[in-house]
Amino acid sequence: GDLVPLPYGVLQPTRAAARNLLTSPLLSVRGRARLAVEPLIPRNRSGDDESVAAFVRRRFGSELLDELIEPLVGGVHGAGTDELSVDMVLPALRRIEREGHSIAWRALRTPAPAARGGLPPLVTLRGGMGQLVDALDESIADDLRLGTGVAGLERLVDRWRVVLADGATVDADAVVVATPPAASAKLVAPLDAELAELVGAQPMSRSQIVTLLWEPGTISGSIGDGPPGTGFLVPRTEGGPVAACTDNIHHVLTRNIDAAGQFAHHHYCAGDFIQALTFHP
Repeated sequence: GDLVPLPYGVLQPTRAAARNLLTSPLLSVRGRARLAVEPLIPRNRSGDDESVAAFVRRRFGSELLDELIEPLVGGVHGAGTDELSVDMVLPALRRIEREGHSIAWRALRTPAPAARGGLPPLVTLRGGMGQLVDALDESIADDLRLGTGVAGLERLVDRWRVVLADGATVDADAVVVATPPAASAKLVAPLDAELAELVGAQPMSRSQIVTLLWEPGTISGSIGDGPPGTGFLVPRTEGGPVAACTDNIHHVLTRNIDAAGQFAHHHYCAGDFIQALTFHP
């Protein structure tokens, strides 16, 4: 389908967000009519958590879920909205319902928040995120071990022991396990079987970063040039392999020029983007 601007502030319960939503071409007349009856929908009095999909479908209808919330929230978190907790992902909307209010009526009575210094939606360090890695490297250079496998963890009296693949050990006050679920489960299994089972059951989603290099003169350095926006989202109803793509061309245009004068253009993509990417000469 065609690219359509995302209604600004769609997840914020404000008058401006409601207006943008009701005038967006993403929703049909029927979809907008379903939004209008939201004040008549009974609230969930159980207090139990529910998925983002169940919450949005119940209060606003399936069209808003399919066309906006699923690609937006699912694309950001890399998971389906039926797997995401509304209390964790949309706490402000859930809180309004728990207070016994209509989300639509609350939105119509709430002005948009004041602008925060004119910052764009996406920001980064002036010299790139690589600066953060370099600073961390400098601060722990003496204790940094690259390409070193971990065979296991042991609990001492008041410390932890990390057993490395080569048989060496490292003692520490605390250990941060930041490996994929399967590897993390294997590490903690001897210490806590129940925790290992929970960790190992965590799902993973696909994402890729694609970097394109452009020769000098093939792309303009003006912030105003190129396609508007920061990327695109794709509803599941489109049936394609790509869920979302964040395009940082507008955010790093003035700093992503390498020594050869080439321009680095980065895309963060959720879904099977690599399988869908086709290069044309």
